[in-house]
Amino acid sequence: MHNKVKVIQYLLVSCLLIFTSGSSQISADKLWVIVWCIFSVAYCLFTQIRASQQLFRVVVILAGIAFLYYLINDAADQQTYLGFSVFILGAFSTVKIAGKMLPKILINIVYFAALVSLPLYIFQLISPNTLFELNNIFGLISRNNSNSIIFNFTYIHASRNCGFMWEPGAFAGVLIICIYINTIIIQNYKIGTRKNLVLFVTILTTLSTLGYVTLLFPLIAVIVHRNQYRYLIPIIIVLPLLANLDFLLPKFFKESNNVSSELNKTQYATEDSQVSVSRSASIAMDYSSFSERPILGYGVDFRTTSAEQIFGEYDENVIRSSGLMSLLLRFGLVGLLIYSYLIFRSIRFYATFSSAVLFSLLVLFVLFSNPIDNSPLLFSLFFWQSYNPHPRNVTEPSAFHRTILTHTSRETFADLNTDRKTTE
Repeated sequence: MHNKVKVIQYLLVSCLLIFTSGSSQISADKLWVIVWCIFSVAYCLFTQIRASQQLFRVVVILAGIAFLYYLINDAADQQTYLGFSVFILGAFSTVKIAGKMLPKILINIVYFAALVSLPLYIFQLISPNTLFELNNIFGLISRNNSNSIIFNFTYIHASRNCGFMWEPGAFAGVLIICIYINTIIIQNYKIGTRKNLVLFVTILTTLSTLGYVTLLFPLIAVIVHRNQYRYLIPIIIVLPLLANLDFLLPKFFKESNNVSSELNKTQYATEDSQVSVSRSASIAMDYSSFSERPILGYGVDFRTTSAEQIFGEYDENVIRSSGLMSLLLRFGLVGLLIYSYLIFRSIRFYATFSSAVLFSLLVLFVLFSNPIDNSPLLFSLFFWQSYNPHPRNVTEPSAFHRTILTHTSRETFADLNTDRKTTE
């Protein structure tokens, strides 16, 4: 029975990542998403005593959000709100089913995916055409992707490691989130572990500016937690030197200077030939729309109900790459604050106040560079606190370690009882 539950937990957490990846036929198929949601909700209700009350609250909140924006926009795209609700309910149920072992399960799955990606990345560099053909099991033809669920390859990023995500930067974002979780929650502020090393090496293969910059977050969290602030001095000294590397500040300035040229190429965007723009261009395109409704945004269905008002000359066939701007268009500054608070509150259950603040900032950094604002993985981070509404004291062991200690003590007690019976 225990093994069956463990398999279900790993399967459902894997679905969180698959439906976040956006790179395969399965991740893009709404039917599979609905099946995952229905199964996770049903299993949650069947196995969790208090799940029905909590799920009811989530449903009421989702209905309230839809009703609020229906009043604001005088219209609502029911299909879009349904898809949003499916992601939320599936993520909530998966978190409840995985329980306090969720951090470990998530790290194990991403660690496995990172290990698989490294030899495939080398194969990609040596013989990209061969890999494309061998790997193309679940690829999206429209995006010219070669995908086998655990690894994605596209010629657009032929020299970079996409892992299981749709592009290298998104893969780096998932990896750095997992490094932070592994360091702070599972290893109790120990950064030099085997899994962290593998995840770190994998981030290097993504050639992602976001990945390289955010590597500082877990390091700073450990330094602050241990009150070893003197180690921040070499970081402060070295950081300006590293900032001048081609993929950091020079890349940022180059993107900023090329905004006008990128906006000009959007006029060629069509349904059959979509145009992708940089983060800076994404923000420049949509900032005026955001400024019209900065507080509450346009709602979940901003791409449909408010399409004419938002997109204007830059239509929906222009692919934006900033999840942060997408979030602001969807829910405004209020939504940004709520997202940040929910993530902070979840991680605060496992970590110190400063570590939870840093994690919230880390997720915002990832959102700035990648449109994962409407993904099951992000939504799952909202609910990690659902087991205990009270954050732990800084001096106490983390929730993860309390769980391990509890399981260990139970096993030890059972062994003692067995020994006693044998002796008798």
